[in-house]
Amino acid sequence: EKDDILQKNSGLIEVATPLLTLLYEFLAGSGFILVLTDKNGCILRMLGDETTLKSANKLNMVVGAFLDEKSVGTNAMGTAINENMPVQVSATEHFIKAYHQWTCSAAPIHDEKGTIIGTINLTGNRELVHPHTLGLVVAAVASIENQLINRLNEQRLRESARFVNTIMDSMAHAVLSVN
Repeated sequence: EKDDILQKNSGLIEVATPLLTLLYEFLAGSGFILVLTDKNGCILRMLGDETTLKSANKLNMVVGAFLDEKSVGTNAMGTAINENMPVQVSATEHFIKAYHQWTCSAAPIHDEKGTIIGTINLTGNRELVHPHTLGLVVAAVASIENQLINRLNEQRLRESARFVNTIMDSMAHAVLSVN
């Protein structure tokens, strides 16, 4: 099932990964990890500081795990999906006691129709809580959404060009066959 989920979300992963990588270059050594989920809160990609990744892995925060509210209660990713808005959840605001060590900032990613297709989340130790973290996530999501729209527009342009070329070819054949 994990492979199916990753395959279904390959476009999102492809667009988001370079941005996550760029963002992590600025966050390296800060104690934070970046998490990309699908629309159901399933982790698609994680990257960040090794120590924080190991701590997250011990709590089953791994690719393929579900972090929606139904699965793990209140957390930034699940709540961002449920409420369709950016959210920061820190320390004891998390439902699961083991997550009380974290501060998490997440925002939903939307497709061109406004449908939630995933989330970006920044997780770090709760002492690192800061309002700017949520701003970083919101900016990353805006960039991903714009890239997804650009990708769709490019695809539509290519389809239109193929259509026009087909008509032009048909017209050229018609003219040649008349002559």
